[in-house]
Amino acid sequence: MRTENDDGENNALPSTVSWGPNWAPLRAKLGDEKCRPFMFMVSHSSNGTVVHAYKHQDTRRYLNLDEDGKCYAYDSGYFPIPDEEAFAHVYG
Repeated sequence: MRTENDDGENNALPSTVSWGPNWAPLRAKLGDEKCRPFMFMVSHSSNGTVVHAYKHQDTRRYLNLDEDGKCYAYDSGYFPIPDEEAFAHVYG
């Protein structure tokens, strides 16, 4: 996955990946029933890792998952966090 801008320079911000929704990581992490209140928002490529952003309809907070279901937080870039921390953020 390309992580450079059009000028060939590295971006501090992740690049947006241009393909449709990928529900597989969320379904694998939560199961079908618990996925219902989430909206797929966008996929990003960050340092060669694709991270999918899912927004909870009630809390309006994001659950960010990579292809393998690992949770991520965003603060000037994506970084892995424990599941418990991600769930506390989304549902808290």
